[in-house]
Amino acid sequence: MRTAAFSLLLLLFFHCKTLPQNPESQLEYADSLKGAKNYFQAVTEYKRLLFFDESRSHKYHANLSIADCYKAGGFLANAGRYYQTAVRESKNPDEAFRASVEYARILILEKRNANAADRLNLLKKSYKKTEQIEELNFWLGWAYFFDRDIENAGAYFDSAGARGAVIRSYLTRYDDESYNETLAQVLSYIIPGSGQIYTGEYISGMISMAWAAAGLYWSINSFIEERVLDSFFNGYFVFLRFYAGNLQNSKKFAIKKNNILLNSYLKEIENNYKGLLP
Repeated sequence: MRTAAFSLLLLLFFHCKTLPQNPESQLEYADSLKGAKNYFQAVTEYKRLLFFDESRSHKYHANLSIADCYKAGGFLANAGRYYQTAVRESKNPDEAFRASVEYARILILEKRNANAADRLNLLKKSYKKTEQIEELNFWLGWAYFFDRDIENAGAYFDSAGARGAVIRSYLTRYDDESYNETLAQVLSYIIPGSGQIYTGEYISGMISMAWAAAGLYWSINSFIEERVLDSFFNGYFVFLRFYAGNLQNSKKFAIKKNNILLNSYLKEIENNYKGLLP
């Protein structure tokens, strides 16, 4: 029993000897682990700092760094909580701004784009420096981009200064190559099948066009020949069926093609873009 107790005390002694003896050294040690991408151990050391730092002078830095480590490890919910704590522990507006922006980036990664946009717009009411507004617009652009609202995304990237110009160039190319969903439906209203042909679905468009034309012809011809029941049958079950289907398909095909195109640009950005990402 005495041997076990002595061994435990000896182990604790040597363990304590290997740890930094003051908050500044502990912070430097934790930062070095983070810099070496040893995120799990860095989190442990930052939490140790929070526990033993009676002066509380490093609470902002430690909480922000813990959040950074959790984010790097993919633990987004944990990262979000510590970024929020860092906001509360901030000692000046610049620190609060940095932690708040980082939390908004977590919301974007969690696909809570509406929440991210609300938070970023709220920050714009408090922070008026040009560089701060441009940064907030930059992340607003990303929030709308991931929400597939390309129009608003482009507007915010345009207002984000130099950092938004590169992403805006991708959106410009997307605008040039994407299908206009409204135009696809308008064409289908006027000439059944034409909206599908516009989106490149030629066979589907020709089928809709042929059946709608045939149904309309049969319905009118039956009405002229006073075959009212046949006229109703051809008008309702042939013409209207293919006309309604043509309206649905034109929008569906446009959205599908645009999503494929947008995903290809997201992949290109992931592979080639060297700037900041959420």
